[in-house]
Amino acid sequence: MATKNIVPRANGEGSIGTSVKRWLKGWFNSVDVSGDVDIGGNFILPDSGTQALRSKNGNNKIFPITSVGDMWQISSGNWIADANNFTFRSLDSAINHKTVTQNGETINHCNINAAAHQVKAGPAVTDFTPYYADMNNAERYRVRYNTNDTYIQLISGSGTRAQITETTSGHLYFGTNNRVYDLALNPAGTEFSYLGYGQSNDNRLIVGYDPTTGVGSFKAYSTGGNTSIHLGTSNAGVYADHFHMNNLGYVGIGTASPSRSLDVEGNGSAPLVEINEISASTTTGGIVQLKASGRAASTSFSYLVTQAGGSDNQHRLRGNGDIDIDGVVNTTGADYAEYFEWVDGNPTNEDRRGWAVVLENGKIRKALAAEIPFGVISARPTVVGDNSWNYWTDKYIKDDFGSYIMEDYEVVEWTETKIVQDAAEAVYETVTKEREVQAIETVSEDVSSIELIDGKYTKIVKTETKKVPLFDEFDLYEDGQVIGVHRVPRMVTETYEVEEVVSPAQEEKTEDVQHSYAVDQVPDGIVVPMDVTRSTQQRRKLNPDYDETQEYSPRSERPEWDCVGLMGKLRLVKGEVVNPNWIKMRDVSDTVEEWLVR
Repeated sequence: MATKNIVPRANGEGSIGTSVKRWLKGWFNSVDVSGDVDIGGNFILPDSGTQALRSKNGNNKIFPITSVGDMWQISSGNWIADANNFTFRSLDSAINHKTVTQNGETINHCNINAAAHQVKAGPAVTDFTPYYADMNNAERYRVRYNTNDTYIQLISGSGTRAQITETTSGHLYFGTNNRVYDLALNPAGTEFSYLGYGQSNDNRLIVGYDPTTGVGSFKAYSTGGNTSIHLGTSNAGVYADHFHMNNLGYVGIGTASPSRSLDVEGNGSAPLVEINEISASTTTGGIVQLKASGRAASTSFSYLVTQAGGSDNQHRLRGNGDIDIDGVVNTTGADYAEYFEWVDGNPTNEDRRGWAVVLENGKIRKALAAEIPFGVISARPTVVGDNSWNYWTDKYIKDDFGSYIMEDYEVVEWTETKIVQDAAEAVYETVTKEREVQAIETVSEDVSSIELIDGKYTKIVKTETKKVPLFDEFDLYEDGQVIGVHRVPRMVTETYEVEEVVSPAQEEKTEDVQHSYAVDQVPDGIVVPMDVTRSTQQRRKLNPDYDETQEYSPRSERPEWDCVGLMGKLRLVKGEVVNPNWIKMRDVSDTVEEWLVR
């Protein structure tokens, strides 16, 4: 016995599946459904006659109509409100339309174009406009197409709130009627942003475009094969570029025409550039570092050059460490000093400031009575000589006068086009998935036909196979008697395979890498090509005794070395031996005096 999904009762009522979905007093003459009804098979109405279905309150009716082209009609009563009527027609004619009335206000036509697969609800215009209206709130949504554009509009009683438009030229814009751009955005007011300008060799991305001034706060565009990026602002209709990167990679701040890697210009009273390291503990390197990593120390270039009022240099920091100044150096120190080594090496790192010293075999010691000192250990000199602050003093070979001995060396330079991403085809994998389908059975049947063979009519019987969908059947009962069969498609789960992308295809990407090395200092793993550019330059000659693996400490950090003030104002411990040429200036304290050393 099949499952009884539709069960009658003795009083003439019945239920469909559960007691919630039921009918009263008769088979399908009165069905009351308070939930959803899903119909998997065919739903058949009587060819003619009275009401086939009705709403719960009985006011909305569906009548079978026999007129050509009609399937059924809903009419009369309070379906939505008073005076409503809806008419649906079949799709066998080219264009059918009927009036839909709501709350006494005509919404106009509902059009169905079967041939073009188009549906329109809205004004009777030449385009097709799927249209939703909430007349009580005067808001509506519309998708519209005509010979020029395709629109998606969100409309309120005061007009269009938002609009997305695709033009026949392939442009897409949001909230603006400017159609010359590939993508245009207009969040508010007259300013808008766009991507792609509809002119040859001129493609742009602009944010905050002002049509009255013709400028935007951000611009990135390509003109004639050259690209550039701009950031700027407009003040009272006057636009100024604040950031500009041109097609050569030059960056300008405060200028639209940079002529070097970084070009900063300004005309205000505030500092043009300010670099501020705010960390209180982690800063260990230089705040600003100027490097010429591809060159040896030389006077042929400068790390820093300053100018004022023209082309005359005011300061110059040369590539060999020399400093040129066309002016005065002001410091708070008051003496000139040089580093000397102690005879005893100062093994306990004793504080010897204010001692008067003499020389002994090229090193210093404390001056004794009747000796004439040449200097005083300085606490804070203004200029310090013979410091060797950056590397071992004999790292490079010097001549007898202390000048560096120079040597020629060869430099090789080239540009390498390096592949940073290999080209690759898309990678797919076969994935097995499941879906629900109606079960199918293959059956065979004999098919007979009459054919004319050799002038005689002959009956021919052929066996053909066909696929038949399967259904599960359930008995329908009334008053305990089977009155029919309900058929439900038999569903089964089948597996199928699809190809899914695991890794998309990618193009080869390259970048240019600049190489510049001394021939004897090419890094390991770098292969020098044959067609390099070669040049001869000069550098300081390295001392063969120099060991680069040894860590170097500057003289200022080593106890065996001290700064001896040779000239200027110096402070001397009271009771020290003095040079007769020195002049006492004042007592600083009970234990310290200030002398002019000369």
